[in-house]
Amino acid sequence: MLTLPSSRSSRFVCLSVAIVGAWCASIAYAAHVPSAMIREGETIPGDPTGESIFVMNGLAVNHVGGYVAYMNTGTGAGALTAQMWGNVTGGPGALIRSASTFGDYQQDNFESFFGISDAGQIFYSTTCTQISTGLTSRDSVWLDDTLIFVKAEPMPGLPGQFSTFNSRPNMTGNGLMYWLGGYAADTSPTASSVNHALMTGATPSIIIKGSDPIDGGVFQLVTSSSAIGNAYRLSPMGSHIIMSARVTGPAANDTVLFIDYASVMAGGSIVREGFAVPPEIGGLPGENWANFAETGITESGDWIVIGDTSAATTQDHFLMHNGQIILREGQALGAHTLAGANDDAYMNGQGDWAVTWGVAGPSGTLEALIYNGEIVLVEGDNVDWNGDGAIDGNDNNGKLADFFTGVIAVGDRDVNGAVDIYFFGDIDFNGTSSSTDDLLGYFRLTIAPEVTCTLGDVDDDASVTVADVASFVGVLLDPDGATAQELCAADTNDDGAVNGADVATFASCVLNSGCP
Repeated sequence: MLTLPSSRSSRFVCLSVAIVGAWCASIAYAAHVPSAMIREGETIPGDPTGESIFVMNGLAVNHVGGYVAYMNTGTGAGALTAQMWGNVTGGPGALIRSASTFGDYQQDNFESFFGISDAGQIFYSTTCTQISTGLTSRDSVWLDDTLIFVKAEPMPGLPGQFSTFNSRPNMTGNGLMYWLGGYAADTSPTASSVNHALMTGATPSIIIKGSDPIDGGVFQLVTSSSAIGNAYRLSPMGSHIIMSARVTGPAANDTVLFIDYASVMAGGSIVREGFAVPPEIGGLPGENWANFAETGITESGDWIVIGDTSAATTQDHFLMHNGQIILREGQALGAHTLAGANDDAYMNGQGDWAVTWGVAGPSGTLEALIYNGEIVLVEGDNVDWNGDGAIDGNDNNGKLADFFTGVIAVGDRDVNGAVDIYFFGDIDFNGTSSSTDDLLGYFRLTIAPEVTCTLGDVDDDASVTVADVASFVGVLLDPDGATAQELCAADTNDDGAVNGADVATFASCVLNSGCP
């Protein structure tokens, strides 16, 4: 048992991430524990088909602790059933929805991108078969059981133009729906897009589309099915949007980063493909912006973007935060060096961010998960495969073999400041990444903040007196409802739990106006 002084600071790391209602001791544990919540090959509880999970495809979180994962069940030899599993309020996971038939449309596969409101609504995209016509691949967006928009419907405000696709749905905590749509003067089943639009609303409308002016008329978007980048993000309540978009002009510099439809400036210069990366924000000599990939933004306007530049291939990938490059390929990060591409990034409502990125390993590049600049998981690390909150012999020596590209999410901070990171990971059980026994799991990794407390000072008023008794009793009766500071201060015998064994030591602390 780690003994801490009466005034102590410790890394508050939750090991019991898969046990609802469990609380975490204020002891400094050796590592963050990635715990599998559901696994490939299992049957989803409550699934009437009784089929096992064949593949996992997408995930999303909201701002009240909710999480949802999309997966297919079946054998892979025939038709698969699209399913969503999770809990929109953060409790134990369960089957939430399956591809179904509503009205004239039979849903097929869900898209891997979707959003969840804080009220638990799910906004998603799926291809459909239109029963009355027999037409397939009718790309559509839905709010729960309600069809919002479908391929071949007339585009709002554009006479003679019809929807060709509806993709990348996103949803804010307060229920605003956004998605990317394509359109053309064609209603045939094989119609191809000639232009692109950002759309919103239960009664669909176009916010901005290819050929529109942007940034107060400084630029004009190209007329193209790629006018607006896929990796757009909204702030939690929709006050801000960050996106890359293509503007008219030479192809060598037609992609620009925008926030709230105004071009982003960093170091006094526009963040635009082919334009110089200023040295004062971390640019290298002769370096120009190239591509912008995943993004994130908060209600307060904090933002991130990952991408690459024209620098040497050993230095070109970057993460920029609020206009400053803070991570770059080739940079040392702890005991590792960033190497190769950054694949995915996500920012939560308080500005905490995570990114998956390669790091140099002894025999090649390994994938790593980085949270707020700290490497928290690396390919080859052991995982809690059975989800009991600990890495032990019951996990069959399961090791992370690969992050499923493009799917991580970072939940908002809880009352104690802890953050959950969700991801899909391929796990190897034989020690070689080429093993045929690799299985995919949906993981939650809890990262908790530093906790500082004075033993016995449960009410945190800088003294240990009888005034702490009521607070101590409250923690004793309901440890799940206590804050991290309260748990830390009430654990006066330092055994990692608040229970009857702390009563005598707490009483001694009060009688002596402090703990020994």
